Amino acid sequence: MSKFLFVIAFALLLAPQVYAEDQPASAASAKELVSLMDGRKAFDGAFGQMDHLMDMTMKQASEGRQLTPEQQKIVDDMRAKMVALVKDSMNWDAFEPKMEEIYRKSFSQSEMDGMIRFYRSPAGRAVIAKMPVVMQNTMQVMQEMMADLMPKVQELAKDTASQLQNLNKQAPDDQSSDSQASAGQ
Repeated sequence: MSKFLFVIAFALLLAPQVYAEDQPASAASAKELVSLMDGRKAFDGAFGQMDHLMDMTMKQASEGRQLTPEQQKIVDDMRAKMVALVKDSMNWDAFEPKMEEIYRKSFSQSEMDGMIRFYRSPAGRAVIAKMPVVMQNTMQVMQEMMADLMPKVQELAKDTASQLQNLNKQAPDDQSSDSQASAGQ
C-alpha cells in the first residue's frame, strides 16, 4: 500500500511540471523571443537581399545581352516599383504580430523559455550577431550553385520546347490520318 501511495504522490508532484511543459507559449514570450532575435533587423536585411537578388535575376534573364539605356531604365523602374510594392505590403509593423503568432503556435512555453535563455546567453547573442554574415555567405554559395545549374536548366527547357514543337508538327498529320480513316469507313 505504501508503494502505491508513493507512486501517486510522485505522479502528483510531477504533474504540474509535465502540464507546464505542454502549455502553449504566451504572447509575451513570443514577443520577447522575436525581439531578442532582432526580428526587425533581420526583416529589414531581407529587403536589401531581395533587391540585390532581383537585380541579379534580371541580369541573368537578359542572357548577357546589353540593354539599351531606355530598356535599362524600364527594367530599373520596374524593379524599384516592385521593391516599393513589397515594402508597402510587407512592413515590420504588419509582419511582427504574425511572426509572434507563428512562434506561439510552433513552440510550447517550455521550449520558448529555453530559446529565450539561449538568445540571452553570450552564445545566443553571437548567433544573432553573426547570422547575417552566415546568411550572406549562404546566399553567395547558392547563387554560385545556381549559376552552375542554369545552363543545364536552360538546356532542359530547350529540349522540352523542341519535343513540344515536334509533337505539334505531328499532331496535324495525326488528325488528317484520323479524318481520312473515319472518312473511309
